[in-house]
Amino acid sequence: MSEKFKLYVAEERAKSTAEHALVSILSELGHSTLTVALLWSMFPASELLAWFACAATVSLIVYILHNQVLPDKPLYTPRRWFFSVTCSSFSVGFVWGLVPVLFFSPDNIVYLAFIIALYTGYVSGGLSVTFTHQPSFVAFSTGITLPFAARMFFQDEQVYNTIGALAIFYVAMLIYVSKNMNTLFLETAKIQFANLQLVEDLAREKEAVEQAVSAKDRFLAAASHDLRQPLNAISLFVDALRPLQTKAAGNQIIEKIRLSLKGLNSMLHSLLDISRLDAGAVDSTPKHTSLTTLTAQLVEEYQTKAAHLRLVNELDDEYTVFANPTLVYRVVRNLVDNAVKYTNEGLVTLRARQDDDTVYLEIEDTGIGIPQEKLTTVFDEFEQLNNPERNREKGLGLGLAIVKRLCDLGKIEIQLKSKLGFGTLVSLRLRRGVITEPGDHAEPNSDSLHGKLIAVIDDEQSILDGMQHLVSSWGCDTIVGESQDKIMAALTQQSRVPDLIISDLRLREGSRGIDVIDVICEEYNTDIPAILVTGDTAPEHINEAQQSGLSVIYKPVDVQLLQAEVIQLIQQHHP
Repeated sequence: MSEKFKLYVAEERAKSTAEHALVSILSELGHSTLTVALLWSMFPASELLAWFACAATVSLIVYILHNQVLPDKPLYTPRRWFFSVTCSSFSVGFVWGLVPVLFFSPDNIVYLAFIIALYTGYVSGGLSVTFTHQPSFVAFSTGITLPFAARMFFQDEQVYNTIGALAIFYVAMLIYVSKNMNTLFLETAKIQFANLQLVEDLAREKEAVEQAVSAKDRFLAAASHDLRQPLNAISLFVDALRPLQTKAAGNQIIEKIRLSLKGLNSMLHSLLDISRLDAGAVDSTPKHTSLTTLTAQLVEEYQTKAAHLRLVNELDDEYTVFANPTLVYRVVRNLVDNAVKYTNEGLVTLRARQDDDTVYLEIEDTGIGIPQEKLTTVFDEFEQLNNPERNREKGLGLGLAIVKRLCDLGKIEIQLKSKLGFGTLVSLRLRRGVITEPGDHAEPNSDSLHGKLIAVIDDEQSILDGMQHLVSSWGCDTIVGESQDKIMAALTQQSRVPDLIISDLRLREGSRGIDVIDVICEEYNTDIPAILVTGDTAPEHINEAQQSGLSVIYKPVDVQLLQAEVIQLIQQHHP
């Protein structure tokens, strides 16, 4: 028995004794009162009251002692508890064993029956209270039996001698029973102790896993931010360089650089998607969305990317779903992308069917399939099949993890069936929507940017240079600054109010782009449209950007997306 287990058992015994303390004192006081009442006419009142006072005092002392010698009390030690509970058990038993010694009525059959019932009842009751600690029962039963049996033997009559012998035999049997009960208690305690140890081990493992996940998230957030900064600058310079390049060979090189950057951008955005989902920064508001239009766009896009395959869109009828269009688009896109990656030849088919209130969208491929034992793990983060060489063209293994989280967020039921070597079928269960008439939307006009003044704030000089070249190529005037002070100094030299602000979220020395934007707006006493640009994937920073109410674009910046957002904001502010 280990020391830790011994301490656990001692504490459990102390708690059990304390739990029974109140019931015990009430029982003892009640029985003492009843005993005195029954013997009141047979023996002197002074002797009965003296015994009652002694019994009540002992019971009270034992009650207080049991509540003071507890694991959470200063007096508690296992040794001190053992000594106190053993002595107190003997004391209580001895007080009750004195009843037939102090008060005895020979040849009174009714009294004798009362004494025997009192003795057997108390010894049995003591067993139920002290079963967790056999020495306590032995002490109690010895305390009550010794004076009782001695008084029976002292009477020197066969009937009383027989009662005394039976009392000793009875208590010996109960001591044997108490041994078995104590053994059962120890076995139960072992199981409870093992369970507690298991819970503690699991808690430690859970904490270690949570710390590891937190460390991973912090590392990915820091690495993602640091990688995005130079990639964003490169992307801006490449797009600014493109209209200046006139040679065909140079354009080909630029295009290859753009494709490489696009691949890196895709992987970084996968990490960003996970972080945004962790931060709860993804909008899941459902809308009536045309599933037919959405799938047609994806099939058209991937048909050019996967010339070796035949993408078939069987959504001939109009299917409308009530779901968040961005979530549905990301889910279907990731599933189609996954099907294309792992299908070397054959078909990737999209089909749909609908019931009264449900639309089922299926994406089926004739690809390599998934082993049955992997069907439950393919939705885990960084889980990839058939990519031992970690080919970056096949991503990071986050596609299906993102799909699962997006489906959970959008309350989209997803089912996966696959047979190794024959292909995979993914089914999405979506709520049926209502067909709506398309509204009138004004197309963005790039001419609206000509001559507009745009203020750019970023603490990376290379990004400032790239943004300045890019924005200037749109026909805009630009003012740049690395901090609040520098951008404000540059703005004071202008007689114009900026038409738009583009700022990094995190600047040097803990400064925030949100605050800089607020200062500029207060300076001109007007609301100026603004865009936050950030490379952060930490959930708290994503939440900060989303809650600002400003437009947010993540690095490396998609130039077309940035231009479209700039045009839209300026047109909304200057219709």
